[in-house]
Amino acid sequence: MLRRKAIIWVGVLCGVWMTGCTGVSAAPRVASGSSVELHYSFDADGKAVVPAARPETMRVVVGQAAYPPEFERQLIGLKVGDNKRITLRPEQAFGPYRREQVFRVPNAQLPPGIQLSEGMVLGAQAGQSPMRVIKVLDDSVVVDRNHPLAGKTLDYRIKVSKIE
Repeated sequence: MLRRKAIIWVGVLCGVWMTGCTGVSAAPRVASGSSVELHYSFDADGKAVVPAARPETMRVVVGQAAYPPEFERQLIGLKVGDNKRITLRPEQAFGPYRREQVFRVPNAQLPPGIQLSEGMVLGAQAGQSPMRVIKVLDDSVVVDRNHPLAGKTLDYRIKVSKIE
């Protein structure tokens, strides 16, 4: 008889554990539409972009496509305090690096009086694709329209700090 009561009691506890108690709110989890604050660090092709020793904070509204879809998908179901590593291949992040996006612009097509230097970003205004100056020549500049992280595998280490 004692054994039977113990089995029933364990069954009741397991049922409560698996389904939760009525009236007790569970910790919120990330869902589509959630505004999520993350502490993160990340590497691109194994090189630190945001070092783990100096993590930064970002806010993601899941489903607004401000971040790569696979990154947002990996957040679904997480709760405050959860840590996760998210690795994105180039095709899941900023796409492959495309050589055709690197080209020369003759000085005659540039605004007069502009002083260009390598690393400078041009055309970052609304409606224009930004171009990074990669080489300044006597008669032209070589620019790159690829996203700076195109062609790279990204490895994020995140911690969920807030969900709204």
